[in-house]
Order: sequence, then structure tokens, then C-alpha cells
Amino acid sequence: MKNAQDLRAGAVIMLKGNPTLITKAEFSKSGRNASVMKYKFKNLITGGASEGIYKTDDKFEEIILDRAR
Repeated sequence: MKNAQDLRAGAVIMLKGNPTLITKAEFSKSGRNASVMKYKFKNLITGGASEGIYKTDDKFEEIILDRAR
């Protein structure tokens, strides 16, 4: 399990039961609120894109994929 703050673009995580590629990761800290990470995702099964905002201490399961030739 990795914290949201540790994930970068190019990482693959399990999100809602589907393998998902992080295409963009942005750290955002506002004055009074807690630090957050803004992500853009691509579902590897359906190909659909989505966005999400998560607290930096949220945990995700990272997946290591093998590349086919």
C-alpha cells in the first residue's frame, strides 16, 4: 500500500476493482485546508478517463505490470 503523496504519473493502481493508470499527478496545498493530490486516471480495462482528488494520507494498492513484447 502506498500513500497518495508517493504516487506519480505512470504508476498503476487498483481503483474500484480495476487496474488504473495515473496519467497526471499534481500536489496542491491551500492555506487552511489539508494537502491534497489531484489525479487524472485511465482505466486499463475500459479505456475510460476520470479525475479524482484525494488526501495525501489516503492509501492505494500499487500494481507492477509486465510488458508484453
